[in-house]
Amino acid sequence: PADPTEAPVQDKLAIGAIINAADLEQNQSYAGEAVIGALKIVGAGDTKEINVNTNVIKLGGTGSKSSRYVSVIPAEAGTLTISFRHGGSSDKTDERSLVAETADKVLGSKTVSKGGDAAELAVSVEADKEVFIYSGKSGINISSIKLTQQSEAPTEAPTEAPIETPTEAPTETPTEAPTEAPLQQLPAGTTVVFDSVVGNKYSANAVICDYVKINTTNDISVDKPNGSKTFDGVDYSARLKLGGTGSFNDDGTPKSRVVSVIPAEAGTITVHFAHASGADAAARSLKVVQGNDVAKSVSVDGGSQATATADVAAGIPVYIYSENSGINIYAIILSASTSVPDTDPLSAISAVKEGNKVTVTVTGTFGENTLITAAFYADGKFYGAVINDPESVWENIPENVTVFRAMLCDNMINLTPLCNAIEATIE
Repeated sequence: PADPTEAPVQDKLAIGAIINAADLEQNQSYAGEAVIGALKIVGAGDTKEINVNTNVIKLGGTGSKSSRYVSVIPAEAGTLTISFRHGGSSDKTDERSLVAETADKVLGSKTVSKGGDAAELAVSVEADKEVFIYSGKSGINISSIKLTQQSEAPTEAPTEAPIETPTEAPTETPTEAPTEAPLQQLPAGTTVVFDSVVGNKYSANAVICDYVKINTTNDISVDKPNGSKTFDGVDYSARLKLGGTGSFNDDGTPKSRVVSVIPAEAGTITVHFAHASGADAAARSLKVVQGNDVAKSVSVDGGSQATATADVAAGIPVYIYSENSGINIYAIILSASTSVPDTDPLSAISAVKEGNKVTVTVTGTFGENTLITAAFYADGKFYGAVINDPESVWENIPENVTVFRAMLCDNMINLTPLCNAIEATIE
């Protein structure tokens, strides 16, 4: 064995330096700790050794930052890139992953799904902070580890000089590189799928696939399991795994495990999703929210899939999140609005405000109805509504302005001017 009785001091990995497995002494097994220049190898005993042969470092199985890992200590802040591949033979189709973390946080991970598949994991690192590299699942073979200068920092905060925030770049996760490009508004007719980011894990805010922003402080990952799910006759295989319940800050901005898009025009948002657990698990629900005007919640049973749709306005963020535990999203689609132009005339609109009560009476031609009176009680941004309709079109009292608008449009035609007038009066 190559394990020394006293490991030498580990060198720091300099900018531009690369550790090639092919340059290490081959056919060596490490059951304990060994230091080779800037590389530390820590095996987990005689049955869980790390081996160096055939020009790769064979981790041999699942590890952690305390056992069965390799590590480096960056001499400067920069980007650490690990080249690796699935450790199984070409007929193996089990999913395996490589993880990089420091003593206090996970920097990133990357998944490979077939024997021999190669990949790179690039993570932002801090100076003098040891980085532990290990397999998150089963055998992984590492071919090289290199440190390059950080290129993301200046573009992450374009209005500030990089020297003003020298520690910001290292504290962000490696998967935030997509945030170099701004979040683009989602055009009507666009379907967002996640095949281009399969294998990535995000533990901080990031923009992916041009049109989707991940707002999170917890892990959200993208994978591509065997098989696919079919929605509306289309097969989808890559899935964005929310991993838990979404949350918001006190000011209403997303805090964690919330996905957002900004529609470029008014239309209908469609989200294809599935329960993340099996048939025995309790039902979960996905929620789609836009400001105070849209709040659509759709439930899905364990082991099942579902679709949520919501009519949305242009230019306002739409938040998508799980209300209770794991949900997997397969696609986000914006369809153009198919609303009929408003043509029905309004002969009169009157409004009377008494304290926090606003009574709006509208007279006009609305299908078979000629008179609608609505009384709204305003409390901040929440509205209650009581409908007085002589034709008794509705059996239930709506809960808020959004529901009132939907009921009007469901029961009669071309009522956008009416709804706008009522909402403008309340505001």
